Amino acid sequence: MGNQQLSLSRNGGLIGNLPESNWSSPLRLLDQSLTKFSGILPETIGDLIHLNVLDLSYCKFTDSIPRSLWNLTGITILDLTFNNFTGQVPTLVSNLRKLTRLSFAHNSFSGQFPDVLGNLSKVIEIYLFDNNFSGQLPLSAFNLTQVSHLHFSHNEFVGHLPYQVSGHSSLSILKLSNNFLIGRVPSWLFILPSLQYLDLRNNKFTGPIPNPIFQPLNLSLLDLSSNNLTGIVRSEFFSKFKNLEVMDLSNNSLLSLRTQTNVNSMLPRLKVFGFSSCNITEFPVFLRTSTELMILDLSYNKISV
Repeated sequence: MGNQQLSLSRNGGLIGNLPESNWSSPLRLLDQSLTKFSGILPETIGDLIHLNVLDLSYCKFTDSIPRSLWNLTGITILDLTFNNFTGQVPTLVSNLRKLTRLSFAHNSFSGQFPDVLGNLSKVIEIYLFDNNFSGQLPLSAFNLTQVSHLHFSHNEFVGHLPYQVSGHSSLSILKLSNNFLIGRVPSWLFILPSLQYLDLRNNKFTGPIPNPIFQPLNLSLLDLSSNNLTGIVRSEFFSKFKNLEVMDLSNNSLLSLRTQTNVNSMLPRLKVFGFSSCNITEFPVFLRTSTELMILDLSYNKISV
């Protein structure tokens, strides 16, 4: 059947482009990641009908994705990270129903990302960060109960997060920082049993932080900084976060902190604690049991003796 895999990956001095000629072949893997391949993806890439893996990450490809690529319905991994692709992603992305990993990260895609991710019933990792996507957040992604990684940061997404997600037990990384998301932070985020990284910084979320009262959490990073959160965060809020290493609630000017003096050991793994430019009036005494703490930022508050 001929060669089924072509990998030129990790040849940093390799320069070239993809030919326009007929590509009809049994090729199942094409990996040119971490090379200096450049130019435009030819329309004939759609001839690789047996392709399972297409990895062009960390190259120098430009222009829009050819329409024919969406006909490669056998692809399980599509990784276009760190190129200079432009244009809009069409609804045809939902043709790739066997995808387990989808990455358009760090390109120059623009426009509204089509809300068709709910059709990708096998996808586990979705990376859209560092683009110019705008419009509504593709909310159907949050109904994919098998997803473990959702990374939509550094775009221009707007709108609310859904307030109810059922059956979601796999999500371990959720990063939505540096967008224009609004509304309250939904409480379901704080009861996901596998969630380890929650990054919602630099949005427009309002209201109080939900209290994680349902079950212990595996969070190691919680960043809600630079929003419009309000209310009082009580020290018992932290009692569930036994694995937390980084916590940043800074730059929420109406957010305050209230601590107890009879606090048992909590946050034993905490290394970074940020609560600057908020409305704290007392030093968080519960931090005395955080023996691994390396960075503490309580600047620009109202703490007094």
